[in-house]
Amino acid sequence: MKNNDIFRELGNVDEKYILEADPMAVRSSTRRRKFTVLAACVSMFAVFLSLWLFLPFSGELEDLSRYADSEYYALMLKVQQLASRPDNYRFKNNFDKYFKTHTQSDTNGIDTVGSVTAQAPADKYTDVTDNQYDGVIEGDLFKRNENCIFYLDPQAMRLYSYSIDSAEMLDSVSIPYETGIQITEVNNANSVLYISQGGDSVSVILPKYQKTAVVSFDVSDPADIKKTELFEISGGYITSRMKDGKLLLVTGWGVATNPDFSEKGEYLPQFTSGGKTEALAADSISFTDDAWRAFYTVVALIDPATLEVIDSAAVLDYAYEISVSEENIFLACTYSESTSEPGEKENETITNNILRSEIYVVSHSNGTLENKGHFSVKGLLIDQYALDEKDGVLRLVTETSYTKYVNVILPEGGYSFSQLDWYENADLYCIDLETFEIIGSVIAFAPEGEEVTSVRFEGDYGYVCTADTVYHKDPVYFFDLSDPANITYSDTGVIEGYSTSLVELDGGYLLGIGYGDSNTTLKLEIYAERDGAVVSVCAYEIEGVGFSEDYKSYYINRNENLFGLMTSTSYASEYVLLQFDGQGLVIRESVDFHCVASVDWVRATVIDGKLFVFAEYECKILKIDR
Repeated sequence: MKNNDIFRELGNVDEKYILEADPMAVRSSTRRRKFTVLAACVSMFAVFLSLWLFLPFSGELEDLSRYADSEYYALMLKVQQLASRPDNYRFKNNFDKYFKTHTQSDTNGIDTVGSVTAQAPADKYTDVTDNQYDGVIEGDLFKRNENCIFYLDPQAMRLYSYSIDSAEMLDSVSIPYETGIQITEVNNANSVLYISQGGDSVSVILPKYQKTAVVSFDVSDPADIKKTELFEISGGYITSRMKDGKLLLVTGWGVATNPDFSEKGEYLPQFTSGGKTEALAADSISFTDDAWRAFYTVVALIDPATLEVIDSAAVLDYAYEISVSEENIFLACTYSESTSEPGEKENETITNNILRSEIYVVSHSNGTLENKGHFSVKGLLIDQYALDEKDGVLRLVTETSYTKYVNVILPEGGYSFSQLDWYENADLYCIDLETFEIIGSVIAFAPEGEEVTSVRFEGDYGYVCTADTVYHKDPVYFFDLSDPANITYSDTGVIEGYSTSLVELDGGYLLGIGYGDSNTTLKLEIYAERDGAVVSVCAYEIEGVGFSEDYKSYYINRNENLFGLMTSTSYASEYVLLQFDGQGLVIRESVDFHCVASVDWVRATVIDGKLFVFAEYECKILKIDR
């Protein structure tokens, strides 16, 4: 200590004499020391910054063990496995992360009945959509109550009176403006509407960017429509139904890459109602170890009057097709089943690939949602009509696809592959919904290489059209499913053209709507089963026209074997109403339109002997000639 004090004093003496001799000298020395310290600090900061910017990221994922007590912990681990990447996956270091331009957007999943005879207006509400199940109402572009018809075109919801002989529009509501939703966020091509059983409120479903909105309107006074409630849920709109006055809404939501697990909204779907945002409960989300995509299919059960969520459920998978029966919701997800074996040469591998569907069952029968389980079948469903539930048995038809190819490891590195074999066919299954066991099936019943173009189930029967869509040839199959363990079937043999929709008519007849010998020929054909064989009774063709394949764009009246659809050319459009009289197809009425922009938007119905046809920005009414 003493030595240190002596040295300190000596230093002070030196500075004292220097200060007396040259007062500015110590100041310069002090500045130099301060500058040296500052330079050292800058150098240290530069070293630290360099290390922070350029040291390579680690290849480890975030440790989630701190969330081990969370009810979502198992789900977090699965989502992390599917959606998270090590820091060095996208960026080498912090310089690469913050100072270089990266334009990629890492996300997982997908971005995204009337009558010709006099008919009095219904009491409050009559559904005008041809629904797959009785009592399960599907959303559509138009509905009606006791006062008027509501039609949702690309820009607005329009109200029309049906108690008059002219197409008088009562009111028009600009949906984006009235809801406060930006017009750029709305894609009305997927919008649908519902009317309450009392007929005094309307719910409109509006797809937004990565969200789906439901807007409720008070329409008790058509001259004074008011917005009442707004509901939002994560994900793009997939489908919806109305059952027992409650709205079933299905959306799909993908998790972004590297979500922040401290924020529920980054890895869990959420809904907002009454200004309050909530995430789905952990026990309402179903997932398996085989899940391969960080994508949720979300089901919400909503009170349309208040837009409050009654219950919710989800599966960690993307449902490419959905069907809703009176008891259950069926969510069909796809995956690929691959098997490999050594090839003839040492550097070859033979791979067999089969597409399969994992079908999740969510019950809604008791006013709540419950995940009942899932099962798998070969092939894919072409639409919602390819599934049908009856008496606890799910009947379904899949389009099967098989691919065989060879992988070759190249001497110079890398590999190549070439296809060895490929085919398409069709399978029919009957599944017990208690055990999920197959109780009956017909495997590969179609000509090899044909697609499934239309499926319908009615009562104990199933109808399937398969086709060679290149050469426009098809058979139509009739399946007797009254005993699922002993299925019998017959077919028409090869017929020109193919059907994209099949409709059962009165008297045991079947209507096929589709193509003739080319993609510009509309063909309407009536089939019947006679003496164990399926025969074509009659056909009607309109050449050189386009038409919609959207089933909801057709008017269907099974009781009178009456149906209508819009045909269109590049310069004109015509709505045609036809009827099968037991012998042939005859045109009852036709209505000329200006060139309709989209035949998918056309809707029609018959009320009080008048045909109402709605197209974009246009409505026409025609009294039907008796």
